[in-house]
Amino acid sequence: MGGLEEDTQLIREIADFSGLTPAAISREIGVAKTTINRPFNGSATTRLSGPTLEKLRERFPDFPGWTRALEQRLPFRHQLVDDGKGVRDDDSLEIPMIELAYGMGGTFLDDIDAGETVERFPRAFVRMYTSSPADQLVFSHGIGDSMEPTIGDRDLLLIDRSRDAIRMNDQIWAVATGGIGMVKRVRVESNGEVVLLSDNQNVPAQRVGDDELTVIGRVIAIVKRI
Repeated sequence: MGGLEEDTQLIREIADFSGLTPAAISREIGVAKTTINRPFNGSATTRLSGPTLEKLRERFPDFPGWTRALEQRLPFRHQLVDDGKGVRDDDSLEIPMIELAYGMGGTFLDDIDAGETVERFPRAFVRMYTSSPADQLVFSHGIGDSMEPTIGDRDLLLIDRSRDAIRMNDQIWAVATGGIGMVKRVRVESNGEVVLLSDNQNVPAQRVGDDELTVIGRVIAIVKRI
């Protein structure tokens, strides 16, 4: 069973246990209706966040499925502890997950709800890629095929926001220009002009001035689907 299906199972079981509708559950824990309704209907595109799970467990502490549900969320098995605020991974980092914020072919940032949630990731997994502070990291999904074959549509990207200046050419960055966010290889030419390059040979390069580019962070890891 995949992660989204596990969340659907959890929300439906809580609804059966409590006798409440998804909308009522949302009101009870103080979250947007869509936060509960989407997984209930099987239409969610992101996992339930750690804070949402904690709110659910605080409101429904007697629900019998908590240990199973939270264990399913751990990519690697670490010791589980209960600190009075819910069962959690004892060796994890809280990192924001930004949904639909960056398009590999270009996404209008102003027109999209970034949908930030905070997720817990195993420390050992994150530290395989970076030693940067967790508050400088963000996970996101790329959108589109302009960075194929390096990055596929919906591949998971780890972005280091502490890397906010282009110091080496041809690395992959999350950037914004003209209100459009994108993930591209970036090359700075001797005249200061910035070239945004796609790995897909069918997508032409884009040239922008240095003052037109906002660096969001460097893509330091790509977790691919198989």
